[in-house]
Amino acid sequence: IGWVGVVQRLQHPNPDCERAMSAFITEFNAIQLRAHRINVANGWWDERRRMRACLISGGFSVKSADALFGIHLLGLAHTELSEGIEALRKADLPIDSLQPHSLVRELAGNIVRDMDMAEEMNLPLAEAIEEELACNATRGRMHGKNVA
Repeated sequence: IGWVGVVQRLQHPNPDCERAMSAFITEFNAIQLRAHRINVANGWWDERRRMRACLISGGFSVKSADALFGIHLLGLAHTELSEGIEALRKADLPIDSLQPHSLVRELAGNIVRDMDMAEEMNLPLAEAIEEELACNATRGRMHGKNVA
């Protein structure tokens, strides 16, 4: 349909598309909550929450504490991507293997960490994904940049 068609569809949403987006958000949020609950039950948030509380009680503003907290959590997500690079470098497993340490499992680990962080910080990740996709659909090939 080309870019014009994509833009027109975004400007005049199809009810089926709207239902699909709503279903995506509902299902994604349920999986996000499940991921977070598993990590909380496994103790991963005990120290992290204490760290944030210590920052605030130590004189950091909530905004500054949340920024440092977010940097720490993004670093954890980044490790999953680094492990994905390592999986490609080693090439021990097919990239689509569901075994631990494969590329697809490391990508999944990154998404789970993102979901976990979003749930803890009360961020609307599913909605942000929909917004990002809608924005990208209107930006044109390579965001309109000339690439050599």
